[in-house]
Amino acid sequence: MDEIKQIRAVIKAKDVLKYLSVSELKVQYKGKKLGFLWAILDPLIYLLIYLLLVKVIFQRGTDEFPALLFCGIIAHRWFGQSISSSVNCIVGNGKLIQTVKVPLLVFPLSKVWVSTVNFLIGLALLFPILFFLKINFSLNIFWLPLIVVLQLLFNIVYSSIAAFVGVFFKDLKNIITFSVRLLLYLSPVLYDVASIPEKLYKPYMILNPFAGLFTSYKNVLVHGESPSIYLLSLVIYVLIGFFVMFWANGKGNLYVKYL
Repeated sequence: MDEIKQIRAVIKAKDVLKYLSVSELKVQYKGKKLGFLWAILDPLIYLLIYLLLVKVIFQRGTDEFPALLFCGIIAHRWFGQSISSSVNCIVGNGKLIQTVKVPLLVFPLSKVWVSTVNFLIGLALLFPILFFLKINFSLNIFWLPLIVVLQLLFNIVYSSIAAFVGVFFKDLKNIITFSVRLLLYLSPVLYDVASIPEKLYKPYMILNPFAGLFTSYKNVLVHGESPSIYLLSLVIYVLIGFFVMFWANGKGNLYVKYL
């Protein structure tokens, strides 16, 4: 099958993937005095801003709200960083692609790996917050690796698709930047899905893949509950995305002409 050949090609290019990922991490924090500490400070600053807005100014939110908010923030940032940095990654490596035969999927994959490192740092920071707030863990926390893997696959397929489309549609970067911001308000990051009107609840949970995802993070990490059943909608989006990604990647020669 063509998909298996594409996967094998990426595996063979693992050294290139490693080089691109490490180089991206170095560039991202080069010249910054705090270096990798920004991977911790960035989500914390967002957390403090929204806590000030919701807890202090509007005086809303439960005692668990900081933990719930941080779950949503780091998951949202992971996707946002992955897809935003991937849009122009093929165009930006045009000269390399024209001179060296390398699978195009390697370029968005390197961007996703870098954002994954930032996410894992944020996730590690979440646990001290949970302990500080005296959140009781349950066996449902063992669902966490599955949820993380599902989001990783989602990030990979849609970041790759964005990279392929970005070759032809130069305005995509601006559209995605706006869409990622909009995603923050359309998904349960700042609020709970319980606040969604009953008539809209099912369509919202099914059509918005992040609704079930972000709710599942909150369930297993804070509420001690099992993942949302609507996490299955994310699985469907991942499967559809894989089909589109491999189809687009199979048109490799077409992109080279536009670089």
